[in-house]
Amino acid sequence: IENGTTNIDELAGKIKRASDLIQVCKAKLTATEDEVNSLLQQITPTQETDDDE
Repeated sequence: IENGTTNIDELAGKIKRASDLIQVCKAKLTATEDEVNSLLQQITPTQETDDDE
């Protein structure tokens, strides 16, 4: 692509492939972020409030 020798049909295919890979990566990152947040919630002590006073 960078050297300008890729024809338009190849370029379209490469762009489609890149788009598909980006979608897969985003999905994996989102799933990992959700898992990490869930784990952090499990190990973070909850703050108890004194409503009795």
